[in-house]
Amino acid sequence: MFQSPFEATLLTRGLKTLPMRMKHHCESTQKIAEFLASHPKVAKVYYPSLPSHPDRKHAMQQMSGFAGMLSFEIKDGMDAAKQFVEVCNVLPIQKVVTQCKSRFLLL
Repeated sequence: MFQSPFEATLLTRGLKTLPMRMKHHCESTQKIAEFLASHPKVAKVYYPSLPSHPDRKHAMQQMSGFAGMLSFEIKDGMDAAKQFVEVCNVLPIQKVVTQCKSRFLLL
């Protein structure tokens, strides 16, 4: 895929701040994971830096940051999870992620 000179300029400019943005990205996700892990309505949080993660030891050896993706389980099953998603009303629910725009993936 070829880029235009303008797209290349934007890419170069974005790369200059990537380390700082990724650091903030990881720190924010860590705070969210810790919050969710202590929430009474959350059954389990999957994030490699949390002590409860089964592969935490390996993650600590291999990674300096843990990225911005996490997953979690809501207590009380699928109905409670659907209610949570409906109440969030942050991003639209989509079944397929096909563009670079924000999409909420519901499997």
